[in-house]
Amino acid sequence: MKARFPKFDFSQVKAHWAPHLEFSQNFNSASLIPAYVEPFLLKVMKIAQGKIDPGNARLHNELDIFCKQEMQHCKQHLAFNRAIRAQGYEGLKPFEDAAVDIATLCVEIVRDAEKTNPNVVKLVGSPRSPTRGPATRKSICAR
Repeated sequence: MKARFPKFDFSQVKAHWAPHLEFSQNFNSASLIPAYVEPFLLKVMKIAQGKIDPGNARLHNELDIFCKQEMQHCKQHLAFNRAIRAQGYEGLKPFEDAAVDIATLCVEIVRDAEKTNPNVVKLVGSPRSPTRGPATRKSICAR
């Protein structure tokens, strides 16, 4: 394994980079998860590394490389997410707020058929601000 240090420039990335908006939205949303799971994974790996026999230099070295690679991967997702958020995706902010234990991404239902469709999950409440919906104990719904 080798740690790579890519220098991607996301400044020109458009939120709808594919001809089919659903396709780009699906992959944009997939970028959310690694950006917040990888730091947790790195903490777990460092705890595990402390339990590995110090004489196992090869495993310690490989774990160090793995952690460096995952940190770089995380940085790229964070940079991509910043570029997307700058294009009007303010709903991502609660996911990046350390004071929020859980965030739920939701949008206003504008299609009449979805308003009564039982397969469409609804959130009922009063907005806290133009970009934040109802909150209960540190949970925030992004509008």
